[in-house]
Amino acid sequence: EKYNIAKTKLDIARKTLDNIYKDDYYQKQTSLQIERKRLEDERTKSRNQLIEAFNSWRHESDERLQMLYAEQHRADNALKELRQWHPMASDIKLVNEQMLQLKLEEKENAALQTAVKSQMARITAEYEMKENELKQSSERDQERLNKSLVQCHDKIAKIDDLLAHLDGSLYQWLCDNVSRWEDTLGKVVDEERILYSQGLEPQLTSASDSLFGVKLNLDNIDSVHRTPDEYRMEKKTLEEQVQQIKRQLMQLSVTLQEDISKLGKKYASLLNPLRQKATLVKVEEEQMPIKRQNLQNMRHKLEMEEQELISQEKEARERIFNDALLKVQAEKENREKNENK
Repeated sequence: EKYNIAKTKLDIARKTLDNIYKDDYYQKQTSLQIERKRLEDERTKSRNQLIEAFNSWRHESDERLQMLYAEQHRADNALKELRQWHPMASDIKLVNEQMLQLKLEEKENAALQTAVKSQMARITAEYEMKENELKQSSERDQERLNKSLVQCHDKIAKIDDLLAHLDGSLYQWLCDNVSRWEDTLGKVVDEERILYSQGLEPQLTSASDSLFGVKLNLDNIDSVHRTPDEYRMEKKTLEEQVQQIKRQLMQLSVTLQEDISKLGKKYASLLNPLRQKATLVKVEEEQMPIKRQNLQNMRHKLEMEEQELISQEKEARERIFNDALLKVQAEKENREKNENK
C-alpha cells in the first residue's frame, strides 16, 4: 500500500511535471509558431517582392529580347536581300539593251552591205554587158567597113591592073583601027578578058570565022566593055568610098568612145549613190567594234561600281547583324545570370 501510495504520488508528480512541461512546450511551440509565421510572412513578402521585381525585369527583358530578335531578324533578312540587290541593274540593263541593239545594227549593216554590193554588182554587170554590146556592135561595123574597104581596094587594084595593061591591048587596037567598034564588037566581048587582054593578035578580015571583021587569037582566052575613062571614074568613085569608109572608121571609134562615155555617165549616176552608201555603211561597220568596246567597258565599270556598293552595303549590314547578334547574346547571358541569381 505504501509502495502503491508512493507510486501513485510519483505518478501524480510525473503527470504534474508532464503537464508543466507540456504547457511550457505548448507555450514554446506557440511562440515558435508565431515567430515562424512572422519569418514566413517576412520571407514570403521578401520573396514576393523579389519575384515581382524579377518578373518585372524579365518582362522588360522579354520585350527587349523580342525587339532584339526582331532587329536580328531584320538584319538577317537585309543580308539575305543583299543577294538579290543590284543597285546598278537599270543602268546595266540599258547598256545590255544598247549592246543588243548594236548587234541588230551589225546584222542590218551586213545585210545592207550585201544588198548594196549585189546592186552594184548587178549594175556593173549590166554596164559591162551594155559596154560589150557597144564594142561588139562597133566591131561588127568596123569589120563590115573593113570588108568594104578591102573590097574597094581590091576593085581599085583590079582597075589599076586593067589600066596598066591598056597599052598593046585589043581595046587600044580597036580604038586605033576599027571605027564604032563599041556598037558591034564592044557589045559581045568581055572587057576584062578580051578588050584589055594582050596577045590576041587582032587582024581585020572578011573571013567567016571573024567577029565583025576582026580576027582574034582566042587560044589563051578562057571563054563578056568599058572605056578607060569609065574605069577611072569607077576608080575615083571607089577611092571616094575608101575615104568615106576611113572617115566612118575614124568616126566609129569616136562614136564608140562617146557612147561608152555616155553609158559610163548614165551608170555612174546609178553607182555613185550606191558607192557613197557602201562607204557610209562600211564606216559604220568599222565604228561598231569601237562602240561595242565602249559599251563593254561601260558595263564592266557599272558592274565594278555595283560590286563596290554591294561590298560596302554588305559590310554595313553585317556590322548591324553582328551588333544585333551580340546584343541578343548579351541579353540572354544577362537573363541567365539574373535567373540563376
